[in-house]
Formats: sequence, C-alpha cells, structure tokens
Amino acid sequence: MSSKKTSNKGVSLVEVLTASAIVLLIIVVITAAMRVGQSTQRQTDGLAGLSGEMLTVSKMLRDDLKSTALTSIVVYDTVPSVSMASVGDTEKTNRFAAGNWKTHIFYVLKESERNKSRGTSRLIRWVDPEARSSLYPLPSKVIPWNISEKGRKKVVARNVLSKGWVVSGKSGDFQLRSERGAPGGFVPQFIRRGSDGEREYSIHNPGKFSDRDEFGWSSGNTSLVSVQLHLVETGARTMNSLELELKVQPRN
Repeated sequence: MSSKKTSNKGVSLVEVLTASAIVLLIIVVITAAMRVGQSTQRQTDGLAGLSGEMLTVSKMLRDDLKSTALTSIVVYDTVPSVSMASVGDTEKTNRFAAGNWKTHIFYVLKESERNKSRGTSRLIRWVDPEARSSLYPLPSKVIPWNISEKGRKKVVARNVLSKGWVVSGKSGDFQLRSERGAPGGFVPQFIRRGSDGEREYSIHNPGKFSDRDEFGWSSGNTSLVSVQLHLVETGARTMNSLELELKVQPRN
C-alpha cells in the first residue's frame, strides 16, 4: 500500500507583506497617473474654452475697427474702454457712395461685484441707440461706461483680466495677484513711429493732432490701432492664461 506525502508548508508573513507592498505600490502609481491625466485634461479644456472666447472677441473687435474711421476712435484708460463711429449692418453707404455713419459702438471693461476677488471682468460691447446719422465719422461724446438702458449690449468676453491685476509665473503654475496701476486685460491704444523709428503706444488719437497742437505728432504717424487682450480662467486647482495683441488699420 503506497502513501503520498503532502506538503503543509504555508505562505510566510514576509511573503504576505511583500505582496501587499507590491499591490500598494501599483495602486499608488495608477492613482498618481490618473491625477496627472485629470489635471492635464482640465488644463486642456480650460485652454480650449479660452481660445474659443479669444477667437470670438478678437474677430468682433477686428471687424468693428476695420470698418470705422481713425479720427472717430476715442480711447479711455480710467475705465478701459473705446468708442468708434459705425456704419451699422445695413445701408452702409449713402447715395454719394460715402460711408453712412449711423451710430457708435462702445467696448468697456466692467468688473462685477461677484468677480472682484477673482481678478476677472466682463468685456461689454454696446451700440448707442440715440446716435444720429452723419456724413462724417465723428467721435462720440458719450462716456462708454455710462451704458444706455436702451442700448443693444452684449457680453463678448467673461474672463478678461481686470484692471489692477496681473498674472505671474509660468505655464502650469500661474498666479493671479493685484498690482496697483496694472492696465488689465483690455488695452486699446494707437500706434505711431517716433523720430527714432521705434513704435510708440498712446491713448491719444494721432489723427486729431498736428505739430501745432503737440510738437512732433505729424512725424511718423501711422493709422494702426492696437488692442491687447488677456484672458484668464481660474478653477479650483488650475489656472489658464491667454494673451493676444490685435493690430488693425481702420478704413479711413
């Protein structure tokens, strides 16, 4: 009669601890990889949203500036804003084939109470409903931030860097902080070339000045308008920042 020998040897405590450590290490690595992937996805989604917003507002600004006249543009820096004459969407020319200047368009940066601590503002575009038609593209006397209740207004960007705020740091580690005197994320200006050939930026319209008014203004003037845009998107864990400078030459 034969008998089989069976092994009663079990798993030692060292082996159990080793296997547990390996499993725990795998879980930690997988969790870390998932967190990195989620963070990257959030950042990608945020940049995609900002890019779409930047595309919309930049196209609108470019179209309005290209169709206006240089001498009608008025820039303000107390409250970042700009106004310009417009031929509107219909009957853009009169019977003499000249511009039919019917109204004025305004862009103004408005900071809401809700977003004061976040450092972001809304960029509002509105059209003056009480403007009168003119043969000439005259500048508006209306202050842009005194938005008319009857005016057609639209928020064209909701994530514009507020005046008095700056973004510091590098991509992936941006920080938003207040800084006195910072221009913010909506800065319309005029461009001219100085006597040394360098570009100069100013809120004063070069089309309204002569050497008699301000010495040297007629030298090197250009008809370019610059608008610097800076959008920021702040989330619970990530922050995205996107900048763009538009350079547009008005029609007249």
